[in-house]
Amino acid sequence: MRDGDHLAAAQAMARAAQLAGHTTLAEDARYWNAVALGRAHRDGDARAAMEHFLAQHPGSPRAGEVSVMLGWLLVDAHELAAAESRFRAAAQDARPAVRDSARAGLAAVAKP
Repeated sequence: MRDGDHLAAAQAMARAAQLAGHTTLAEDARYWNAVALGRAHRDGDARAAMEHFLAQHPGSPRAGEVSVMLGWLLVDAHELAAAESRFRAAAQDARPAVRDSARAGLAAVAKP
């Protein structure tokens, strides 16, 4: 990722998640896989990775952040009801930056 090769990073993280099974390493790898796909502008793949992350790790400390990232992808796809749900899920996150992004997302989907 530091070198800007987001697709290679995503592939490496997907492989790491597969090998790590049901460990915290797998959770981290799934998170970074989703981030790398998003940074590579592979929106469909990023969306699937984020949905998978949230399904596998609903109680993760990163769940709010992933919900917000997914919410913005859903806004871009004009799926505003689904985006609103993702933003609401992140609105009470412990991190101010995540809460701020969730609030901005809720404002964006409320506009006609």
